[in-house]
Amino acid sequence: KPLQDKGFTEKQISFQRRAKQKFLTDKIIYQMVDLESPLNKAYWRTWHCTRIVTQDGQKFNTRYCNQRFCLVCNRIRTAKLINGYSGEFDNMTNPYMVTLTVRNVKGRYLRSTIESMQKDFVRCKDVMKKRGTKLIGLRKVEVTYNEDTGEYHPHFHCIIDGCLPSFSLVANWIKRHP
Repeated sequence: KPLQDKGFTEKQISFQRRAKQKFLTDKIIYQMVDLESPLNKAYWRTWHCTRIVTQDGQKFNTRYCNQRFCLVCNRIRTAKLINGYSGEFDNMTNPYMVTLTVRNVKGRYLRSTIESMQKDFVRCKDVMKKRGTKLIGLRKVEVTYNEDTGEYHPHFHCIIDGCLPSFSLVANWIKRHP
């Protein structure tokens, strides 16, 4: 049964969700603290994140660690990003998800590969503009790591407004990165 049906307020539901995320984070962080890595201080900051919540009238206060591995802080970070980009999404009439990739690279080539990818993206955009296709959208760089090969996989996630611009972008990208 949904929590609203059980008489909980939105604030109570929010705190319950946060408590679940804190519980999961603590299970992970407690094991990581035992590793005695150089990140131990960051792990302990995460352990103390939102541990104490104070109330002043209707206002609640707590301290956040802002670490990437903290589920509570990541939820907040994600919400801020979604709210920040929601205006752009609302203006799109026909959004398409596009992923632009390159071959995996070793760590020493990662920075130069990403810089090259950014230049290639601008070139693709310029070619499309010259041909009368306007590119409207959002782009985010992501890098994944393969432990087995020791290589990195940089790629762009894009949300492009319109079918024609999306397919045109992919076609131009593939010319540069077959």
